[in-house]
Amino acid sequence: MNDNELKVLTFLAEDDEMCFPFKAIKVGLDVKAVRRACRSLARKGLTECIHGLFDDDGFVAGSGYACTREGKELLNKK
Repeated sequence: MNDNELKVLTFLAEDDEMCFPFKAIKVGLDVKAVRRACRSLARKGLTECIHGLFDDDGFVAGSGYACTREGKELLNKK
């Protein structure tokens, strides 16, 4: 796992009830780097993409990423 992936995974693991779109993952990286990290982590089974999210007002918010149980377990080992 590279540094960008570790930053993104750590951010996602902090709130295990939330899914975040790329732009909401604030870890000091541009959106393209966040996108690459999320997708790479998903291929490794450490994050998952959730489709059909809604915002607090009930409007469709698109898709977002969340940390998986395997991702949390990996972080706990470090």
